[in-house]
Amino acid sequence: MKQLEMIYSKGLYTMKNEIRNELNLQINREMQSAYNYLGIATWCSEKGYPGSAHWFSLQAKEEMEHALKIYKYLLDRGETPTLESVGKPKAAFEDLRSTFEAALEQEREVENFLNAISVKAAEAKDHVTLNFLAWFLEEQVEEVASVQTILDQLSLAKDSLFLVDQELGKRTETESAGN
Repeated sequence: MKQLEMIYSKGLYTMKNEIRNELNLQINREMQSAYNYLGIATWCSEKGYPGSAHWFSLQAKEEMEHALKIYKYLLDRGETPTLESVGKPKAAFEDLRSTFEAALEQEREVENFLNAISVKAAEAKDHVTLNFLAWFLEEQVEEVASVQTILDQLSLAKDSLFLVDQELGKRTETESAGN
């Protein structure tokens, strides 16, 4: 690790502006995702779905951790993170299913952005960033699969939303959405 620090400190390897900018945008996207999940958690709480509110609250925390991981990576690379504002989350949903449909759409968008950043890192021959992003890409596979599984369970449950909501409330903080 000290060798890498020496390389970066001497300017022998600097991150391309496009990669830095994309990673800064991804910090913002992760924070927006966290905020969106908190908005959904609020809706779930108000509508009497405490298990789903719990699940979405943990999901918000996980997204914030993703943002912080990218933030720290930029700092470790000698780059300056740029923080932007996030938008107001959606506050109204048709039903519980629509909250998870919104989550699935969001996770797929994040996956697409991460794929695009990975392509740019590969084109820039920034193998360190490409390796860093591999963890996020694997995480997105889990995230998408987890939300899709919940949507499948909701379809099967139909009139038993209470049981699905109870199950979602059992998620622990140490579990990722994919477990």
